[in-house]
Amino acid sequence: MGILKISNCILVEDITKNHRYLTDDPLSTLILEFKNKPVKAISEYFDQAIEFLRPFETMDILTYVPLKPDEIAAHRFNRFESLELNRCQHDNLELCSIVTCCRSFSQKRNDTIHRNENVKGVYAISQNIQNKKILIIDDVYSTGATITEIVKTLYEAGAAYVSALFIGVNQLTESPANLYQAPICSACGGKLQLRLNSKTNQLFWGCANYGRGCHVTKTCEQGLQEMRWVNRLNIADFKDLEDYY
Repeated sequence: MGILKISNCILVEDITKNHRYLTDDPLSTLILEFKNKPVKAISEYFDQAIEFLRPFETMDILTYVPLKPDEIAAHRFNRFESLELNRCQHDNLELCSIVTCCRSFSQKRNDTIHRNENVKGVYAISQNIQNKKILIIDDVYSTGATITEIVKTLYEAGAAYVSALFIGVNQLTESPANLYQAPICSACGGKLQLRLNSKTNQLFWGCANYGRGCHVTKTCEQGLQEMRWVNRLNIADFKDLEDYY
């Protein structure tokens, strides 16, 4: 499972005291907006990110995390159905719904252990995916409980390979996503983050000092390449993992 973390982190204490959150700004604002209406920048991000991944990941099916039954009954906005993935469509890759949620549940005020238990067995697959390679998208990665359960369900249904793509992380301090690092600006050493040009609606990478003395930018593809590089995986001997089992 692949995780893309695109963030500038600020620590916030959760009033439940179960865990602390790290939130993203301004990315978190876009994600919150995306919960209720289409957001062009997010459509563009997913479109460019998927296009970038195509040479590295074979994709037979592109899908997303589904709404819960109570959300469907309440006519909640299905944010993923609003995505305009023009590049994917030109490449004959259609976003489709193959995962269904069998019962409603809430993760609010739950710690990591309860989140994992809460989602067990709640998802089902609505079509034949035998030997298919699947990319599933979601907006936020928190503890990973939801996406891990969906990936498990996909494999149990016969999927050959499953990868996942996210906009950012929620972020919980106990989340493994915190191990992911941001690319660094070559001019001032600041962390690069995803930005949107308000005039052209084009995504680019720039640091916190962009427009205030620093003018180094990278395209969306260049930023993703650097993200893959700085977060490259190291090979560990199995003996290094024995203490964890």
